[in-house]
Amino acid sequence: MFRPSGVTSSPLGVEAMLKPDLSTINLSIEWVGGGEEAGTNPLAMDSHCGQYHATRIFIRPKKQSSANVCPIQIAPEYRPVLQFQQGKKLLNENFFVNVANRLVDRAVDFELVVSNRDSGNFSLLGPRKFKHTLQPTSSLSLPLTAQFYTPGNFNLQAISCVVDGKTFGFDVDWFVRVVAADEIL
Repeated sequence: MFRPSGVTSSPLGVEAMLKPDLSTINLSIEWVGGGEEAGTNPLAMDSHCGQYHATRIFIRPKKQSSANVCPIQIAPEYRPVLQFQQGKKLLNENFFVNVANRLVDRAVDFELVVSNRDSGNFSLLGPRKFKHTLQPTSSLSLPLTAQFYTPGNFNLQAISCVVDGKTFGFDVDWFVRVVAADEIL
């Protein structure tokens, strides 16, 4: 594999795609398309070549294969750029945390825990703990509100999940950029 000097790995390189993670898979797809000769001769003048990378595709196993893999998947639904309104000192933004049971053969009892993220610049409003049972492959949406006091860049990810007494964290950041009322987007 060719690598420019000083570069040890690429986030889309083979090393990154093969990291052991039992809850997701990564795909790298190479394609050739175009004119009549493209299917038989990828170097033909009328062919187009490319690569597509699909990373962190969640797996839905029949059973939990490891105690180190959370059977619950969470994903946020929010606007990544917000703007204060003229004359307002607070900005309230509603968003959702979508929760899904990855397992196809059993229900999962879980508790979502929202840590107190009141940093002086923003806070999360809503339930701090949420207990529920999700049937196989089912999902739900948990509404929360982020309250911002100043413009800036913020990470809304403050959720952990407890399943069978084990706490799981989620390593994906939910960044939001909040701009002043007079700032041009």
